[in-house]
Amino acid sequence: MQIDCGGIDTFVHTGGAGLSGGRQLILLIHGAGNDHMVWRFATRRMAGAGFSVAAPDLPGHGKTSGRPLDSIEEMAGWALQLVDRLGFDQVVPIGHSMGSLVAMEITASSPDRVPRLGLIATTDRMLVHPDLQAAADRLDPLAADLIVGWTHSGRSRFGHHDSAGIWMPAVNRRLLERNASALGVDLVACARWSGSEAFIVTRKPTVVVAGSHDRMIPSRSSLKVAEKVGADVIEVERGSHASLYDHPREVVDPLIDWLRRDESD
Repeated sequence: MQIDCGGIDTFVHTGGAGLSGGRQLILLIHGAGNDHMVWRFATRRMAGAGFSVAAPDLPGHGKTSGRPLDSIEEMAGWALQLVDRLGFDQVVPIGHSMGSLVAMEITASSPDRVPRLGLIATTDRMLVHPDLQAAADRLDPLAADLIVGWTHSGRSRFGHHDSAGIWMPAVNRRLLERNASALGVDLVACARWSGSEAFIVTRKPTVVVAGSHDRMIPSRSSLKVAEKVGADVIEVERGSHASLYDHPREVVDPLIDWLRRDESD
């Protein structure tokens, strides 16, 4: 659906279910140069499991208008405006890669509104290779080549998707091409953010999802964050940086189980 959020025409994917506001929203936050499409499998499964779920395109990405936001702090502030606009009191942010930084910043800035959160392919400092940053800044297709090459590994390069006929490396490349003007801004925001310590002291119930074969953010970095906050861990065997959308059942089903368990605790 399209809604106005802070004067920005915003697209929000809800997994085919309507949102009527309420106590708690699952907010799915995409990574750099991506948009809601990376969550297309997760939104439907989570909505089908009975959760109120929203996967927005951040400003300047996908079907959302406006300029790309310059910092993780700006993204977090805008995301909280969106939660208000959708009529929810509390939010469970679940972020992938750059989105995991946004989820941490949301938690650090508004801990009273965040009962728990999920971090997928995360780290406490997201440094960016200078060759990648330079290529993204000049809108060079090399940036997409580098990201697709580092993101998809092993079995994901050869299909084996849960949905027949889908080859996610090609889908990812198309997303990066569609969001090329935002990628360089996103990468700068990632490299500049240093707010993990503010998040860590909140000690919120957290789940960290790590791919054992992640070459963009090695699993040891994700597990380091998990250790600092005492998080539960979902480790995807042979999973890559793209496990979320290459093999969504192996990520989303355990996430749903974790969300349900945490609600009943």
